[in-house]
Amino acid sequence: MKVNWRLSFWASMWFTDDGQMEIILLRHGKPDVSIDSRISIRQLSPMIAAYNNSGVSQSAPAASINIAQSCEHIVCSDLPRSIQSAQRLGLKHIHVSSPVFREVDLPVSVWPSPKMSAYFWFAFFRLIWFMGHRAKGESLSAARVRAATGMRELTQLAQTHGRVLLVGHGLLNQFIAKQLLANGWQGPRHPGSKHWEYSCYKYTGR
Repeated sequence: MKVNWRLSFWASMWFTDDGQMEIILLRHGKPDVSIDSRISIRQLSPMIAAYNNSGVSQSAPAASINIAQSCEHIVCSDLPRSIQSAQRLGLKHIHVSSPVFREVDLPVSVWPSPKMSAYFWFAFFRLIWFMGHRAKGESLSAARVRAATGMRELTQLAQTHGRVLLVGHGLLNQFIAKQLLANGWQGPRHPGSKHWEYSCYKYTGR
C-alpha cells in the first residue's frame, strides 16, 4: 500500500494511545420525510427540498451510539439530518458543522414526464449525473475535489484528536472513503450505506 510520507510524519507525532489515528464514517439516520409517493419530475425538486430540510425519524441503534460516543471529535454536514443524527447518538457537542460534508445534490432538470416512484427518479438522476449531466449543480469532478478536501480536514482533526466521527451522507462518505484508502488509510472499500451504518478507517503510520 502506498503511504503518504507527510501524513506518516505527522501521525507519528499525534497518535492515540493505541498507536493509531481513526476516522469513523457514519451515515445519518432515516430522514423524517416520506418519499414513497409517485410523482412527476416537476414535483421532484420540492420533495428534495423537504428531504434536505428534514430531521430524522428513528432512534439510533446501540452499536452506532457506542462507536459515536467513543470518538473525541464530532463532525457533521450543515444539513439537519446530519446534525439531528448526532444528537440522536447522544453526542452533546458537535465540533464541526460544514457544507464540505453535505451530500451531493441531484441534478434535476424539468422535463414532461409521467408519474413514477420517487425512488425511480432519484436513481435516474443519480445515474445520469455519473454520466456527466449536472444541470446547474455540482459536477462529478467537483464532488470528488470536495471529498478530497473533506478527507484532508478529517485527517488534520485525527492528527490532533485521535478518533474522529463524521456523521455524513451515503455518496459523499463513499467518495471520502476512496480518498482515505488512496492516502494510506486502512478500512473497507465501501463504507456502510444504510442509515446508521458506519465504517472505521485507521492509519498506523506504517
